[in-house]
Amino acid sequence: MKNINVINSIMGSGKSTFFINKINDEASSTVFDSKPDKKFIVITLLLDESGRYVDACPSAEFRSPKNIKGRKLFGLNHLLQAGENIVTTHQLFKLMDRDTFDLIKGMGYTLVIDEVLDCVHQYVDLTKDDIKMLADEGLTYIDDNKRIRWSEPKYKGKFENIMPLCKNGNLIHGEKDIIIWEFPIDFFSLFDEVWIGTYLWHGSLMRSYLESHKIDVYLHGVEGGNLIPYLRGNDRQTKEHLKSLITIVDNKRLNAIGEFPPKVGKGRPRQPLSSGWFDAAASNESKDIKTLKKNLLSFFSYEALGPAGDAMWTTLKKMQSRLAGKGYTRGFVPSNAKATNEYRHKKRLAYMTNVYLSPIIKNHLNGKATDNFDDLFALSEMLQWIFRSQIRDGKPIAIYIPSARMRRLLDQWLTNKLNIDMTSLL
Repeated sequence: MKNINVINSIMGSGKSTFFINKINDEASSTVFDSKPDKKFIVITLLLDESGRYVDACPSAEFRSPKNIKGRKLFGLNHLLQAGENIVTTHQLFKLMDRDTFDLIKGMGYTLVIDEVLDCVHQYVDLTKDDIKMLADEGLTYIDDNKRIRWSEPKYKGKFENIMPLCKNGNLIHGEKDIIIWEFPIDFFSLFDEVWIGTYLWHGSLMRSYLESHKIDVYLHGVEGGNLIPYLRGNDRQTKEHLKSLITIVDNKRLNAIGEFPPKVGKGRPRQPLSSGWFDAAASNESKDIKTLKKNLLSFFSYEALGPAGDAMWTTLKKMQSRLAGKGYTRGFVPSNAKATNEYRHKKRLAYMTNVYLSPIIKNHLNGKATDNFDDLFALSEMLQWIFRSQIRDGKPIAIYIPSARMRRLLDQWLTNKLNIDMTSLL
């Protein structure tokens, strides 16, 4: 599989412009005055972004899947049968089944992925009891690659939604009956070319996923909508400008809660604001949650005073209600928000979490997600969130980041002093 190209370039550098220009050039190119030689499938995170490609690429005459018999996947397959150029979302693309596979095969499609795919995650819709019952009744079996396969094609019942996942090879039976959902790697081989546009590629799960399958990619940069060779540090000038626009709160009282505590007794203390830290603080009725909420209110009320509509904040979903407060509650934006322009007017930001990759996923990726990766993954997630705000339009923002680790990563990124051994990730 030698056709996967990655444009690893900072937000706003022209990745989408390059894709649009490529599509317009190639979708209008014909052979002997027949139909265009190139076909495209473009997938975006959000429907709004899909519309951008429809409007910007008139020669491609993009079609979006409609519901057929209540399912958009049938609509996608219908468009593929007709050989149409298609624009759709990540969510629908992830539902592709083997019928879709057969329709794409040999059709000469180029795949354009605007932002990395969610290629691997823990699947939580099957309990240990479910797994045992399905196996005991002979409905499923585990193949040589640890994939869960379905045995009974005429089954009707509670687990019908599992059947296509088993047929695709999406579900992997891991240790301790943990189920991993994984995008079928052979789907990428169906396309003449695959193009992926993102930033901090080395900190993405998609990079680790492809590497775990021993698949290499071609890295590129982009400048002004034109493809250039990928070089580390080619975003230095952009970050110099961003540094002048981003005010990171430097208040010892507000930041004290996010400092890594000294080792006390046996074991290692939890990283402040990590998922485990929040769980421990909540279960022990710790004062830390109250302090964090008080700090958050202080930031929006005194450090960065302004109208409620300017406020944007995030934390783990399970902590949202515990940290919500007067003057900023409605400004909550999930920490995994990407691509959307809905919040580009926000200028007072609070990032109330400390991101780590799930140990389950790290273990599944066979060591391809290293400790270096943990920091790059965390930085990538935070930057995507920050760039939902008005910084994407070159306007100033103020941001409160109580986690000392996350604050350090942002500062090191802005000053080109990121202390990460990239050689282990290249």
